[in-house]
Amino acid sequence: MPIKHNLFIIGSSNFGREMEGWLQLIPPSERDWELKGFLHYFDGKSPLEGYPSDYKIVGDWRNFKLTKNDYC
Repeated sequence: MPIKHNLFIIGSSNFGREMEGWLQLIPPSERDWELKGFLHYFDGKSPLEGYPSDYKIVGDWRNFKLTKNDYC
């Protein structure tokens, strides 16, 4: 079985949340990735607060350490 890449959405505001919805439409059998969460810098209130999402902000895009198996 091929390696599944980790996929991170950069930004969790309007467009990032819309991307989450579009990505969920891709059948799991056709994905070579697994969505891990959002990379977002914010100060104060989380952009995800008040919005339904199965994913969290997992780090700051400015200093998140990506590996060779990561997609953004």
